Amino acid sequence: MTGRRETATMDWPEMSTHATGTAHLATATSSGRPHVSQVATWLEDAMVWFCTGRNSRKARNLVDNPFAALMWTPSVELYVQGAAELVDDVDTKRRVWNTATMGYDPQGFFGEPDDPASVLVRVTPERAVLYLGDSSGAVTPHRWRAN
Repeated sequence: MTGRRETATMDWPEMSTHATGTAHLATATSSGRPHVSQVATWLEDAMVWFCTGRNSRKARNLVDNPFAALMWTPSVELYVQGAAELVDDVDTKRRVWNTATMGYDPQGFFGEPDDPASVLVRVTPERAVLYLGDSSGAVTPHRWRAN
């Protein structure tokens, strides 16, 4: 006999504190062919952001199929799904480049903010699950869903 796992709910502000650093990003082509890569993420205005090359597989997939899944580990397991949008706005890119939001020097990876070869990606979270362990070793999934 199998038991049902306890679950809990958590609000996005609390859950998002675990969405830091590098995440695995899953995208898919319009025909459903999957692709996984790592991205350096940051949060701003309840959105998950990262930067990539305009011609990267992830950017091309997001143009064809604007949905993404992200997973952060190893201290916790956090899974986030949401709608993704490519952001070309040079002022936004310049602000990100100048505020060290990425945690590394974007110019070394992506050139100047006005370079059309780079693009920001904004993911609007729609649902998430965070697996948290307690002192006894028990793991409880905490779920969140946008209204």
